[in-house]
Amino acid sequence: MRYRKTELIEAEQFWGSGKMAVKYDMWKPLPAFGSVWRIATPEGEAMVHSGDWIATDTKGEHWPITDDVFKRTYEPVEVTKMRQRYLKLGVKNIQEIEHAYQNAVWKAD
Repeated sequence: MRYRKTELIEAEQFWGSGKMAVKYDMWKPLPAFGSVWRIATPEGEAMVHSGDWIATDTKGEHWPITDDVFKRTYEPVEVTKMRQRYLKLGVKNIQEIEHAYQNAVWKAD
């Protein structure tokens, strides 16, 4: 049987900007490491290279994903205003959003 990820995440590609480093509370360990940055994740510190993606889950936790893995694993999702409201309420995955949306539509009829 095959499976796919269903939790919606926010993600943006990191190009080494200081503004993004501040946003994600990243730091450079030593100048000798060049464009390598560090970020705190739920599993501990992780390295972030220029071109990697910073993912943020519904709990606000961040982690880096290399560009090639990100492109193989994720695809853009159009999030409607209705779905954004459910996400803000803590609905964590697409099935929960669809279920909540269908219940809202059903009750409105």
